[in-house]
Amino acid sequence: MKIGLIPKPISGMIDQTKVDQLVQDKTQTQRRCHDDLLDGRQGEIILENSKSSACSICKSRCPNNAWKKDFNYEELLEATEGFSIENSLSEREDEPTFEGLLERQVKIVVKKYQVTTSHQEMILKSEVQLFISARHKNVVMLLGLCTNKSRLMIVYEQVCNGSLEQYLTRGSCQPLTWKQRLKVAMGTARGLKYLHGNNIIHGNIKPSNILLTHDFEPRIGDFDFGKVKHGPKKSSKDKSVWNSGYAIPEYVENGKVSNKTDVYSFRVVLLELISGRRATDKLPGGKSLVSWDEP
Repeated sequence: MKIGLIPKPISGMIDQTKVDQLVQDKTQTQRRCHDDLLDGRQGEIILENSKSSACSICKSRCPNNAWKKDFNYEELLEATEGFSIENSLSEREDEPTFEGLLERQVKIVVKKYQVTTSHQEMILKSEVQLFISARHKNVVMLLGLCTNKSRLMIVYEQVCNGSLEQYLTRGSCQPLTWKQRLKVAMGTARGLKYLHGNNIIHGNIKPSNILLTHDFEPRIGDFDFGKVKHGPKKSSKDKSVWNSGYAIPEYVENGKVSNKTDVYSFRVVLLELISGRRATDKLPGGKSLVSWDEP
C-alpha cells in the first residue's frame, strides 16, 4: 500500500484506520501534556487549583486575577500604613520598597520608582503591562501600578518566606537541604523558561530576586523595570553593581541584554546552590566562583 492512501473499510468490519487514528491522537495528547509540564504551562494549570497554590505552612495563596488593576495612591498609602519605616523592606532611597496589606488580607509589596520624564514613564508602563500578563507558579505575580506625581509605584504579591539570599548567606540558621536546593533550581529554571517563551527578559537574576514559599517553591521577582535594554552602564557605580558576579560581561560593557543574560546569571546561582559558596568569594589562586567553573 502506498503511503497516503487509506483503504475503504469493509462493511461490518472494524475500521482499523480510525482505531489507529485514535491511538495516535491519544499519544499526541500525552506528549503535549508532557511538553506542557516542561515548558511551564503546567505551572499555569496548577495555579487554577487553590489548594496546590497554597503554602502548606502558612496557608497563604497567590492572589487571583481579580486583584490585577490600577491602584490609587490613597489605597496604597493605607495598605502600607503611610509607607512607614516599620513596613519598609529596602533601604535604597532611589527605589524604596514596602510591604502592605489590602482588604481581605491580601499581602502585597509596593516598589516606588522615580520618574523624571514622560518618556521614562511611558517605557516603565509598557514594561509593566508586559509583565502583568505573566502567570506562572514560579513567577511573582505583578498586580498593577499607581502613578502619583513623579513616582510610579508597582504592586506585587508578597511571597511568604523571604528570598534565596538569606538561605545562602553564611551563618544562616537553616541551611538548605539538597532536596530543597534541587527544588529551587528546577522551579527557577521553569520560571525562566516561561518568561523567555513569552519574550520577557528579567534582566537581574540573583538570589535576592528569587523569592521562596515555606515549601521552598521559588518565584522569580523584582523585575528590573526601566534599567535594562536601554544602553550601557555609564558610571563606575552602576558597573560595580552589575559586576558583582551575576551579570554577563557583555552587559557590563555595552548594556545589551538577551535571554543569554538571564541564563548566565542563573548559571551563577546554580553554582552557589551546588558549591555552597558565593559569587563574590575568592578561591585559592585568586579565582572567583565563576572563573573557577570555566574550562
